[in-house]
Amino acid sequence: MGTQTLMGFSSTPEPLGAIVDLQDARKGVCRITNKPKRIEELCRTIEEIVDTNACDRDRLRSLRGRLIFTRAQTFGKVGGIAMRALNRAAEQTSHGKELDAEVVEALWVFRSFLQDAPPREIRCQHLQPPLFFTDGSCEPQGGDICAAIGAVLLDPLDGAMLWFGAELPHKPVRTWAGEKGTQVISQAELLPVALARCVWRDRFRGRSAIVFIDNESSRAGLVRAYSPHEHNARMVSLVTTLDILDGALSWYERVPSASNPADPPSRGKPPPDLVSCGPAVRTEVTDADCVLAARVDQSWGEAPAGQTTT
Repeated sequence: MGTQTLMGFSSTPEPLGAIVDLQDARKGVCRITNKPKRIEELCRTIEEIVDTNACDRDRLRSLRGRLIFTRAQTFGKVGGIAMRALNRAAEQTSHGKELDAEVVEALWVFRSFLQDAPPREIRCQHLQPPLFFTDGSCEPQGGDICAAIGAVLLDPLDGAMLWFGAELPHKPVRTWAGEKGTQVISQAELLPVALARCVWRDRFRGRSAIVFIDNESSRAGLVRAYSPHEHNARMVSLVTTLDILDGALSWYERVPSASNPADPPSRGKPPPDLVSCGPAVRTEVTDADCVLAARVDQSWGEAPAGQTTT
């Protein structure tokens, strides 16, 4: 066995290209990050590929494997859309073929993430998690669709009960429906999750949270951190990015409408009173907030103002 394998005890061991920081272990915190050298090499490879605007299949496959390992240090939940684009290119690209715009954008997404992502924290102790309920509703209205959202957050740390409810502006709804007028209920169920992560961000930072959703496809997308539907994927990308940046751990669960306190806010009414919480306090959200969280004005690789690209 070589001398490099037989390393002495350390509070920051470096197994397989990662750094395990145990300096705060007595406080119940362990941090995992990638080695700076690995990040530099990956960023340099990405820049070389983009500058030449061409790459052979073998090199893309090698880069894909390295990126999969590297993003696993953040639970592998960031860059789902970008990874899908890279997967497709790695299987289809022939030698020296020019890269399409989607692949170039995917590579820049990963480069930005590698440079900005904080270390992953593993905590032995967790504060009591906030309980977060969301709901979306859609009703036909003439030749259009009327969609609304609602959310309720219960925080056991201070007994706070926060909520918002809003009828969605036409822009995101029409974008979701497209020319064929497809169903938009899954998008309406995802939007309050993305919006709440923005307006109540401080309540999630450094904590675990239990998120209840009244739609199975939306819940599944958040669990997988990816959706095959472009508009859903944009919102899922925003949520996973904020989770990583804020050190938040979110557990997603299904809640039936009859048990969902966010159902009334999605229909223009306040939530029911709950004995264990204080008075319900409304958080005002604007049409601009809804459009921003829906990400209908951004490409999937572009973050809304004030946020880091996924």
